Amino acid sequence: MVGKIKSRNWTKSLVILTAVVIVITGGYISFSNQINSFFSDLFGDEENEGYIPNPKERETSGLMPSQEIILTPKVTLNPTLNIITPTPDPNPIEISTPILEVEQTLDEKMRDFLDKKGNFTEEKLKEDIFSVSRNVEITKFGLMNENGLVQGYFFDYIKKEDSLVLVVGFDGNKDERFVTGLEIPLYYFEEVPKANFSFFKRSGKGTGSNLTLFTESGEEEVVRNNLDQLKGEPLIFSFELFDGSINVEDYDGFLKEELTKRLEKFEIAKKLMISIPDNNIPFKNLNLNLDGIDEISFARINDMDDIYNIEIKDLPYITLISFSGNLNK
Repeated sequence: MVGKIKSRNWTKSLVILTAVVIVITGGYISFSNQINSFFSDLFGDEENEGYIPNPKERETSGLMPSQEIILTPKVTLNPTLNIITPTPDPNPIEISTPILEVEQTLDEKMRDFLDKKGNFTEEKLKEDIFSVSRNVEITKFGLMNENGLVQGYFFDYIKKEDSLVLVVGFDGNKDERFVTGLEIPLYYFEEVPKANFSFFKRSGKGTGSNLTLFTESGEEEVVRNNLDQLKGEPLIFSFELFDGSINVEDYDGFLKEELTKRLEKFEIAKKLMISIPDNNIPFKNLNLNLDGIDEISFARINDMDDIYNIEIKDLPYITLISFSGNLNK
């Protein structure tokens, strides 16, 4: 009799214990499901577009331009993102290169260039520099020939307002270096359909290299396609120069406004040209009037903030680019 009572009590205890385990386990499962549901709603699921990759995946995700980062309660990172200005701006800046490369690499590249370190020592850059003037050895990023062509190191570019701004490094005429911006006015090509921007291809970087027209187009897609393939290369640029015979009052409307702007930018181009090494090349065909040039300034770039905050009005126009190498059209 005693044995039966003990057996029943033991069985009853087992049933109660099992029920407790089920309640606890069920509660845990329910709580776990709620947590998973909460984070799934907040961040999205791995199989959905709201999935946030881990840092290693981000490093290899191939972020590209042409879209915006959108901050919403549900974070969405698309594999092809573009960077925008950190604060609302009626004229947002578009960076041409991937976000990670811009923020982690461009600053470092510019610092190394300015400090003549790493891949930007004079010895290393001398191997890639153009030397196309006869009887003159070009050793600096400066003047290229008597017609005012200049050579600089092309880092990257941004689109701001209706222009492309090229981030370019030069040697200074006092053995220092600086980085500045050069403008390609896309808006002008839209207003004047017959206007074009030219890219010329050189067969080599030495004296006697052949020069052929590569593209001549004012279409943004064509210009940007070429620039995307030329990042990290020394390039030759031509400024828009005036001989002083142009009278703004002979024009009206858009052309008068544009010409006024270009004459102001011509002064900036002159200031930049006398701020870089002349490489023992005389300004034979320039006939530059340097009156008041000390009061003129151009943009200086030291870091990403300077790129974001650059003023278009402080940049000279360029009319063509020469390069060496093979590009895809």
